[in-house]
Amino acid sequence: MKKIYTLIATVAVVFSATAQRTVSTVTPISTVGVPTLSNDRTVTDTLVGYSWTNAAATGATFIGSANGGYVAGNNGYDDFQKAQSFINTIGNINVEGAIIWFGAKQSDMGSSGTSKIQVRHHSLTAPGTTSTGASTSAPGTVNATTDVLFAAIDTGFAYVDGANTIMFSTPVFTTGDFAIGVNFQTLAAGDTVGMIHSTDGDAGATDLSWEQWSDNSWHTMFQAWPLDIDFFIWALVDINVGIEEQGFLNGARLGQNVPNPAVNNTVVSYELENSTNNVSIVIFDVTGKLVRTYNEGNKAAGKHSLTIETANLDAGVYYYALTAGKGRIAQKMVVSK
Repeated sequence: MKKIYTLIATVAVVFSATAQRTVSTVTPISTVGVPTLSNDRTVTDTLVGYSWTNAAATGATFIGSANGGYVAGNNGYDDFQKAQSFINTIGNINVEGAIIWFGAKQSDMGSSGTSKIQVRHHSLTAPGTTSTGASTSAPGTVNATTDVLFAAIDTGFAYVDGANTIMFSTPVFTTGDFAIGVNFQTLAAGDTVGMIHSTDGDAGATDLSWEQWSDNSWHTMFQAWPLDIDFFIWALVDINVGIEEQGFLNGARLGQNVPNPAVNNTVVSYELENSTNNVSIVIFDVTGKLVRTYNEGNKAAGKHSLTIETANLDAGVYYYALTAGKGRIAQKMVVSK
């Protein structure tokens, strides 16, 4: 079943149950284009869909379903769930949660205090249908779930206002590919929630975003609508391997600082797959406050290191993040006295 869609320009939209709409133009939500990783609320490493680091991408979009609701949410087709899959080239990681950008929510019947969505970690083990046919890499086993009350969902067309950081109570140890899904079945009747997603055609990896239909079957968005998009679901992970064991993530890899815990200073090692401009490393505290910035400038491909002075930092947990090109990777470090 192919689905017809329409662009949503504002949060408050009245849908016709029978009208069939198409998109004539696609307008980015924000004039800044593709959101960067410089102001997000990341607490650990961030894995993002391909389109959010694709230099040819044109930005974030919010699209409504022709029969009510949202393409990247619940709608008149009674979609149960949406999920973004991630190809894990790193190895052993702990998936701690996700950053999700919700574009709108509305309640036609008056939301109950228990109305909620569920954010889930899935193994990619289930049967599903992609643009090329049957697959066994659809979201399957649910390994962790976090409830988010409808009333607590932040929305907004500005990324820094609309993004939600949602953590699992216990990180999920993951060795292979996985998905982060949003389940809408627990919403109260009349409650509708929609996520931001990339512009059609930006994704490149056409079959990494999924939806679950009311018959429990899974279909990629490219097969079902068809739209070549990534959801704004960014996975938050901890890397459990050394830099030599990592695969490159968006052209870079980042090592654990040594020594850790640090007292007076510590050394951070990183490696670039290609020559990269405007490389930087920033330090955040546990509240997300920027503590320090190191501008590394233009760096050649290969291994590099940076000494970070920690003597004047308070004891506690910090995060250091490497920004290289359009991607960012982060690690935790501990400062002791």
